[in-house]
Amino acid sequence: MFTFDEPAGPYGIGTVAYHWIDNTHKETSTLVAARAKRELKVRIWYPASKEAKGTRAPYVPDSKVYTEAFQQESGLPQLFLTSLGQARTHAVEHTALSDAEAAYPVIIFSHGFRGFESQNMFQVKQLVSHGYIVAGINHTYDSMASIFPDGRVTLYDSVKNTESEIEPLEKPDRGPHFFNQPSTNY
Repeated sequence: MFTFDEPAGPYGIGTVAYHWIDNTHKETSTLVAARAKRELKVRIWYPASKEAKGTRAPYVPDSKVYTEAFQQESGLPQLFLTSLGQARTHAVEHTALSDAEAAYPVIIFSHGFRGFESQNMFQVKQLVSHGYIVAGINHTYDSMASIFPDGRVTLYDSVKNTESEIEPLEKPDRGPHFFNQPSTNY
């Protein structure tokens, strides 16, 4: 089983998870009812006291769901992924925000397609331990999995995320001399 290195900064780490529903936006996934509203899971990590006590948050909140999703995505045998449920972060759930500063800068972490909100935990914990608040958004139907408080699970929606919906970026000429030529097109 893997473990996370101790955070290097002067702060401990607190965490809290939220389930938000945006009643002004319809969900665009083909996997939900026609009038469903957009739902997001968001996990926030924040500076806390180094002495904070309590339950340490798991790296993966429901390892069975994520293990199956990882296995489907990667093709790796589930045996390689079983330790996901045993790994704990250094974040203490629902502990108090450190009062060492009047305010803390906020960083929004947005995973890529098929990722999840805490996939870069090694970076998140270091940022938070140095005084940043990090909000990790688990993009419903764009993430590997989202698990809602009522037990519903949503997986990546491959129909919603077809390549035809992603506009190609124009690529400048990147021949062998591209980096040796001055350009104002950046």
